[in-house]
Amino acid sequence: RAPARRRRSPARLQYLAALERALGDGDAAALIGEAPWGVSIADMMLATAAAVDADVRPPGTRLVAAGRGPEDQFLLREADWRSGRDHVLAALAEFHAAAPDEPGPDAARLRRIAAPAAAPRLWRALVEELAAEGLVLRTGAWLQLPGHAAALSAREREAAGQLEPLLAAGGFDPPWVRDLAARTGEPEARVRQLLVALGREGRAYQVVHDLFYARAALATLAGIIAGLAREHGSVEAARFRDAVGIGRKRAIQILEFFDRVGYTRRRSDGRVLRDSSGWAVDP
Repeated sequence: RAPARRRRSPARLQYLAALERALGDGDAAALIGEAPWGVSIADMMLATAAAVDADVRPPGTRLVAAGRGPEDQFLLREADWRSGRDHVLAALAEFHAAAPDEPGPDAARLRRIAAPAAAPRLWRALVEELAAEGLVLRTGAWLQLPGHAAALSAREREAAGQLEPLLAAGGFDPPWVRDLAARTGEPEARVRQLLVALGREGRAYQVVHDLFYARAALATLAGIIAGLAREHGSVEAARFRDAVGIGRKRAIQILEFFDRVGYTRRRSDGRVLRDSSGWAVDP
């Protein structure tokens, strides 16, 4: 089960040495000690060529059960679990600092940022634990730290309520901030501030500077991209432009937005879908 990258890294070589010891004398503790993101019970049984009782484990280790099967149960050191949690929270804080206008990453994107080596089942268990403790909040498909979404006053909420129908009515070509300001009689800076606040709540998204889309419109566009990807294998800008009926420049801006939020990944002249993206949810 060699990884796709860094097969000769020091950490990988140390893990292989521990694996060899586990095969020789059943030293499970050594194997767990070289796996910061744990070892599944299934892999442990494969490594030791023997049944593993999850309830009998080395001192200082934790059993994380993401399901009932041996492939869903992981053994790792308590210290590694705590360190992993702290690292994820720090990575989420850094994401908010770098992209304050976004509500946050979805779970798949945060895993790529903070814990690419973590097994998907283990990762889901970690996120669920952080959410249950209130350390991470879910806003739709997005994850964010408490306090990231600024609370709006009643006056601000009313003004924001005027902006959302205008964005929705614009569909795939919504009005710019300056146009919204002209229609509502609010200063441009005020409109921009309110739209950023809506963005943190996952109700509007800034595709390019001063151009925000309603969530429903972007969900529809995500569905179009998914359809094109299934039909053609990848999504080219010209094909997406024709399917949506917008100009090439705007089509590329939208595709780059979906690259940025982790829904798609550019490959050659097209885009392919990433697995387990939060944009695959209903609007």
